[in-house]
Amino acid sequence: MRGSAQRALLTGLAALVFAALVVAHVPHVNGPDYWEWTWQRRSDVVIVAIFFLLAAGPALIGYASRKIVLIALSVIALQFTANEVQTPIRSLTRIDKVAHNQLTTSYFTVAESIVKANGIDWLGQYDQLLRLAPQHATTKPPGPVAFYVLLIRAAGPKHAPLVIAIAIALLSACGVVVTWWAVKTIAGEDAGLIAATLLALSPSMTLFFLYLDPVYPIFASAMLGTWYLALERDSRRAAVAFGLILFVTTMTGYTLLVVGLVLGGMTLPFLKRRSTYALAAIAIAVAIACHALFAVATGFNPISAFRTALAMQAYQLPLLHRPWLKTIPFDILDFFLGIGWAPLVPATFGLKQRRSLTIACFATPFIVALTGLIQAETARVWIFMMPLFFVPAALEMEKWAPRERFAAFAAQLVVLVALYANMQFMK
Repeated sequence: MRGSAQRALLTGLAALVFAALVVAHVPHVNGPDYWEWTWQRRSDVVIVAIFFLLAAGPALIGYASRKIVLIALSVIALQFTANEVQTPIRSLTRIDKVAHNQLTTSYFTVAESIVKANGIDWLGQYDQLLRLAPQHATTKPPGPVAFYVLLIRAAGPKHAPLVIAIAIALLSACGVVVTWWAVKTIAGEDAGLIAATLLALSPSMTLFFLYLDPVYPIFASAMLGTWYLALERDSRRAAVAFGLILFVTTMTGYTLLVVGLVLGGMTLPFLKRRSTYALAAIAIAVAIACHALFAVATGFNPISAFRTALAMQAYQLPLLHRPWLKTIPFDILDFFLGIGWAPLVPATFGLKQRRSLTIACFATPFIVALTGLIQAETARVWIFMMPLFFVPAALEMEKWAPRERFAAFAAQLVVLVALYANMQFMK
């Protein structure tokens, strides 16, 4: 058996072993004692598997025909399929309930209050809003709330939950497209298609539909691709584009800034070039200028909002009872759960190529876990790091035979079905 076939076999075995542990409800496979995904046992697992296979069909066909649109379309199909086969509530009823659940997506609650208080200067008073907001919104910049405010005003409170769900699905698909573009830019078309397919079939992209997290790969991948272009082509235009993306990113989620670990690894080979420092200065200057202009136009104070978000996180973290040392292994395991375990094998072997880049991509979730920077239900919160992790995986898998790649994709689907039939991620 040749090397790639052995690696493909290991990939499948990794996924199948994990799926078996899930089906057997082995303790702590669903998380540690301080945070567990709820066990369940569905009797309709065959039907669920058929529906998911049909929804994943466009991704598999799209990969075979090299059409990124089909791969992206599969994300939308998987997400709405998951919503339809969810228990105990499904379809529009579930979409509406999740939107109004303050513990699930508190952005809707905050945005609805802003819309009802017509004319309120909520951006100018964002610090006070953070202190009063429920759950997730308390540690975030205004981007997510603004997203909900815009759609509630456009569709009205009654129809907004469905419109928001459709928008999240479309943006999730855009995340797959941007991942394809970024990895294609760095490593070529084949690697781009592989990375996009791995992301589209990752369990987390489906399991956490209706959260905003499946949207966030857009930002990680866009930063990755534009900064690579800036460095490789010594392009000031790309540096300006990166600065604009960095501004939007810092207005969306502060946790996304850990992508800087990969950007730093990417930059290391270029530090001897003087123009690299000029590119970094341009990018940072553009981001700061955008924040300054936005502050003048709206009254929003980005520095104060960041400090308040950090203070709210420092206040909340002890209440969650997540002991730092204990979170290290379980945060990593939950991240692997989110990618479906299968990509771990090719990502490990992919470290032999483009070392400064692949090691930085592979190491980022481990560094985040070791430092305790983002202690959370990482299968969801770390979705934005998945495109980074798929860079070394794609570089390895592009050397495999087509049937070996499809075996890896199938392994991800097996894990997805096992998780959906045996755990509850959103009630």
